[in-house]
Parts: sequence; C-alpha cells; structure tokens
Amino acid sequence: MNTKIAGIILIILTVILCTIVYLTYPNIEGSSDNSITAVGSSKVCIPQGYDIQKITDNGVLFANFWTNIGIYEVSKGNSFDKKVDQMKKKYGNNYVSTYSYTINDTILNTIIAENPKVKIKETYFEKNGVKYHIYEKGVEDKTAFNTLFNSISK
Repeated sequence: MNTKIAGIILIILTVILCTIVYLTYPNIEGSSDNSITAVGSSKVCIPQGYDIQKITDNGVLFANFWTNIGIYEVSKGNSFDKKVDQMKKKYGNNYVSTYSYTINDTILNTIIAENPKVKIKETYFEKNGVKYHIYEKGVEDKTAFNTLFNSISK
C-alpha cells in the first residue's frame, strides 16, 4: 500500500515538474527576442527568432534555419560601388543587380547576387551619421531587416 502511494506521489511530482519546465521554456528560449547587441559603436535589437552567430568589431551576424542576416558599420575604404564590383567579379555581370529606395528619408542602396546556387543581398545606408550595411543570405526576411534598420541607434 505504501509503495502505491509513493508511486502516485512520484508520478504527480513528475507531471508538475514537466509542466513547470514546459511553461518556462519559451521564456528562456525567447529571452533574446528583444535583446540589444553592439554593432561597432552602435546598438541594434536582435531580430525575433534569430541567434547570434558571430560578433566582430564592426558588426554582428544572426541566423535562423533559413536566413543569415548581419548588420555592420562600413569601414573606411569600403563602399557600395566597390562591393558591386567585387560581386560582379565573383558572380558575373548577369547575376548581379542593384537598385535604390528610400525609407524615412534614408537612402538605401541594394546589391543582389543571385544564381541557382546562392542569393545574397547587401544594403548600404547612412543613419545617425554612421554608414552601415545589412547582409542577407538565404530566404529574404523583411521583418528581420526592418528590426535591424529601425532599431539601429548610436
């Protein structure tokens, strides 16, 4: 009889423990969703659903299952035109396209290199007196892009 009671108590405690772990796991996993990380001399919010893959002196790379996206301060000597030339040499003129557009009075210049094996998109812009570029490889994620662009601050 005491063995049955001990077994029932053990099962109840196991169920309670599993419930607690299940209910708190999303909070632990999602703790980085609204976190802030450094990008050179600036700060940016981590896009929801992404993990930090690599941090450098001038930026940070995030990744999820489908996309790598990073934001970097542009160092002196690097420019949009220089990047276009590099991508054309690497992927060929037929696989590289460029365009410009504006968000909230900020001009964004974008390069896309796309062939059957790879799709890379790099967007250059200046905000708060600092030049940045956002690097995307894989499936385009406009929400993550907007999180990075809108949250960048000095």
